[in-house]
Amino acid sequence: MNELVTINGQQVVTSSRNVAEHFEKEHRNVIQSIENLFKTADKKDVLKIQQMFFEATEPDSYGREQKI
Repeated sequence: MNELVTINGQQVVTSSRNVAEHFEKEHRNVIQSIENLFKTADKKDVLKIQQMFFEATEPDSYGREQKI
């Protein structure tokens, strides 16, 4: 579990790439599931969900910036 999360100040964080690797899922499917949370949430819940996620990029094995 230590590989899955890091402590950033007072927050425990992980990346979608780490989640995909840890649970042996395709990264694109993890991203799609996160995006679906926003699409299917009630308007009042979107703000709560937004507080749990932030979008960033990271280079893939080819050096291309990919969403995480």
